[in-house]
Amino acid sequence: MRTETNKVILMPKDELTGDTQWWLDRVDMAGPVVEAGAQEADKIHELTADGMAAMHEQGLFRMLLTKRVGGAELPLPIFIQVIERIATYDGSTAWCTCQGSGCSMLGNYLAPAVAADIWQDKPNGILAWGPGKAEARVVDGGYEVTARSMFVSGSHHATWVAAHCSTVKERDGTVRLDADGKPEDRTVLIRKDRVELTDTWDVVGLRGTASDAYSLDNHFIPKEFTCSRDYAPERVIDTPLYQFSASNLYASGFCNVAQGVARTMLETLKGLATEKTPRQARQKLSDNQVLQTDIALC
Repeated sequence: MRTETNKVILMPKDELTGDTQWWLDRVDMAGPVVEAGAQEADKIHELTADGMAAMHEQGLFRMLLTKRVGGAELPLPIFIQVIERIATYDGSTAWCTCQGSGCSMLGNYLAPAVAADIWQDKPNGILAWGPGKAEARVVDGGYEVTARSMFVSGSHHATWVAAHCSTVKERDGTVRLDADGKPEDRTVLIRKDRVELTDTWDVVGLRGTASDAYSLDNHFIPKEFTCSRDYAPERVIDTPLYQFSASNLYASGFCNVAQGVARTMLETLKGLATEKTPRQARQKLSDNQVLQTDIALC
């Protein structure tokens, strides 16, 4: 358990920019509520309502969302420090925040009215997706989509879900190509209340992420609720943040989830070592030279 006397610091405070510290302070406001519900989240296989409310109150699911619909558009170096700080309170919450933040970058590829429908003036708006197999077929007004999406982290608290169609077929069955002559991929968005989740997340760790699955069978998606993720011609604005692909973002963010969890584990061990004297030992763990060496190497 994390304590105030054992508080994890990501880096010396004099190296933090004002913006970074402001966001880390937001995490520390929500953190105690998140941490208090961490065991319950593992038990019920989803983040607690109180924890989600605390995160939303601090705007922590809107860090990478475009400013035009109420997001912060945080620089990636600040974002990953915030994710790491969240993970010191609870790994599942940090994972879902990283996932939801990455998904929110899609707001910069959607028509303004569609992005506004999902996020603007809707502080609880969350988009979730996961890997899987999906195909879109061109029809009047949009696409018919058949999909099987898995590992949809944060699915229980999402308001929208998405599927990534690696193949788009024309009416005659031919595969649609993009301007570069490659098969076009299309990301399609669906209101979460229009899909049925399948409970597949039976795991040991990160149980609270609710990384479940859902399927679509010839489901109609209006054209305006689709876009090509990471495709430069469809970006609304070209700020530095949106030069990063989703893969770049997730690689940076999720490794900081692991670092945050590890930092708390290390700090907890250090606290325990100052109090515990092992059975048949004469000194506390903190005086054990082997343990001192191992901690120094961490």
